[in-house]
Amino acid sequence: NATVPLPNSKIVQRVRRVIPSDPAELATGPGVVTCVILRDGEPWGEYWITMASVSRSGREAPALQLSGSTVDAYMTQVEIQEELSFEGEDQLDIARALIEDMQGRDRANLRLILQPGSSGVSRDVVYAANEGTYGQRLAELAQADNGFEWVVNIVAGTSQIERHWVWGAPRLGDGTVKHVFSDSPYGGDILDWSEEIDALRGGTYWRARGDAISEDASESAEPIVSDPVLAEAHLAAGWPRLDRTVTFPRESVEGTLDDYAAYWAANAPGALRVDQITVALGKQPTFTPNSLGDTARIFLHNDWHGQQSRLRRIIGISITPPSREGGKEVAQLTFEGIEAPGG
Repeated sequence: NATVPLPNSKIVQRVRRVIPSDPAELATGPGVVTCVILRDGEPWGEYWITMASVSRSGREAPALQLSGSTVDAYMTQVEIQEELSFEGEDQLDIARALIEDMQGRDRANLRLILQPGSSGVSRDVVYAANEGTYGQRLAELAQADNGFEWVVNIVAGTSQIERHWVWGAPRLGDGTVKHVFSDSPYGGDILDWSEEIDALRGGTYWRARGDAISEDASESAEPIVSDPVLAEAHLAAGWPRLDRTVTFPRESVEGTLDDYAAYWAANAPGALRVDQITVALGKQPTFTPNSLGDTARIFLHNDWHGQQSRLRRIIGISITPPSREGGKEVAQLTFEGIEAPGG
C-alpha cells in the first residue's frame, strides 16, 4: 500500500496517467497496472494495483491511496474451466502444468519463467472444471505432506523486468545462515520485536475433510474425512485434545486428504508462534524481497530474552522507506509460522 499526496495540478496530471479520474479511461487504473519498486536501481518487488481511493479532508490537499498485491495473487482470479487430471506425476510437474495452462488462456499470461526440476514426490490429482481457481489449486498442491514452497521473484532481465517462479522442496532456502541481526542495550540493527503465542490457531488432532461422494443421486452423502493425525510430541507432554479439521471441498482422493492432515499435524501442532522484528536497512542489506525462505541468526540481549541466539526462517517482509522529513528505511521481517485454513 502507498499514499500519494496531491498538493498541486502538476502532480495530479502525473498521477492521472496511472490512475485516471475519468471512468471512461480503461487503459490504466486498478486491475490494469502493476507497480515495480526499485531500490538503487534494483527491483525490490512488483505489485498488481487492485484498489485506489482518492479523498480530501476539509481544506487539506487531496491524497491518493493505493493497495495491491504481489503478481502471483492474480492466479486466484482465473478459474479452471476444463478438467485437469494427473496420475503419478511429480508434484512440481503438476504445478508447472497448472501455471502453463493458465498462461495459455486468453489474456491470462503472466510471463512467468518457471524453474525446472523435480521433487521426487508423485501425486494423483483431478481438478474439476468450474470449481476453483489456478491459485487455489496451486496452494492446495503445495500444502500436502511432503509438499513444496514457491514464490515469484522479480529480477532485472536484459531488456525488461522478469518474473521468475521458483520453488523449494520441501522448503525454499538451503538452511545456511545468510543474514545476521542483533538487539543489544549497546545498539544493533533490531529496532523493534514482538512475539505471539496462540493455542487456538494450532491443534493436536488434525483431520482433512473432502468432497461428498454418492453413487445414488437420490441419497445424501457424507463428505470423505481422513483419519486423525496426532501431534504426538505435544500430547506426550500433556497437551489436551484440540480437534482441527481443514476442509478441501473438491478433493475426492482419500490418500490426498491423509497427506493434508499429516501436513497440518507436522506444521501446526499445539500453539502457533509468530515472531517479528523490525530492522534498520543499510545501504546494501544482505536481505532483499527475493530472499524469502532464507535463514537468519537473531542475537537478542534484553530483559525478556536475556542473552540468546535464534535461527529463524524469514517468510515475510514489509518495507517502510524513509519519509521526506527523514528517518530510517526499515524492514519488518516475519519469521516462520503458519495459519491453518478455516473449515
